[in-house]
Amino acid sequence: MLMTAILIGLIGALSQWESRMMGEIKLSQPIVTGLMVGMALGDVQTGVIMGAQFQLLWMGISGVGATPMMDVGVGSILGTSFVILTGVGMEVALTLALPVALLSQYINVGIRTAINGFMPKADACAARGDMRGMARIHWLGATLFFLLGFIPCFCGILFGSEAVQAFVNIIPTWITNGLSAASKLFPALGFALLMQVTMGKGMVPYFILGFALSAYL
Repeated sequence: MLMTAILIGLIGALSQWESRMMGEIKLSQPIVTGLMVGMALGDVQTGVIMGAQFQLLWMGISGVGATPMMDVGVGSILGTSFVILTGVGMEVALTLALPVALLSQYINVGIRTAINGFMPKADACAARGDMRGMARIHWLGATLFFLLGFIPCFCGILFGSEAVQAFVNIIPTWITNGLSAASKLFPALGFALLMQVTMGKGMVPYFILGFALSAYL
């Protein structure tokens, strides 16, 4: 389990570094993290399916400007991991993923605030041409974001799978039934949020055509 936790932790860290160190190449998107989690845990099919489900769930979530958004990367990684490790359904995975994603968002804000305190020192290093000093400050921020992705995923897998399974076992049926019904509405909500900013009259025929092809093929 330790090696598994390390692998999932590294995937979580990669999801944080992706936009900050690699030019935003979409490694933090659930459809990609689901595949990576599936490969790490030996169940690629479930990983891809869960990644696609989480992608639909959070398709309408986006950050505006410097506003940090819900951490869909870490949330999806842990949610997909728990599904593969414990066999729980999407509705339970969602109850686990949402709190983690929100918590990660709050920690993200804290890290950004802390990093701002080093900006005067970075300016001083730049003024005297101290490239090594600037690099150290840069890597300090990168390390904090690495830990933001690694620690929740690592601890969630190392200490959480049995606890999660025990938690799942004591959830009353009426709650899981309600969560199951609610989880089926989230993809529609995600699409609705997305369509608010992208849908125009010229897009309607393509939307209907895509829906029809998806439904009947």
